[in-house]
Amino acid sequence: MPNNKPVRLKVKEASKTKSKSPKNKSTSIVVRGPGTMISAQELQYQAEDDARTLMRAEEIKRDAPRLRKAKAVAQKKADEASKVAKL
Repeated sequence: MPNNKPVRLKVKEASKTKSKSPKNKSTSIVVRGPGTMISAQELQYQAEDDARTLMRAEEIKRDAPRLRKAKAVAQKKADEASKVAKL
């Protein structure tokens, strides 16, 4: 069974300033799979965005009319996608 755990790598980046003693800064990169590398900053943004999405989902679930409309639109889109898939 393959190991699908993310691997953290530290990558040194040269400073963009032209000083006599260049400072290197380290950036954390996460490898999720073949050809997939995501920076720690991107992972942080993704987690924050996911948290906002979950908060909105809870808000919609508490609002019955809004939830009914969302489900109707989702069903319509699923039906349209099903028609395209049959072509």
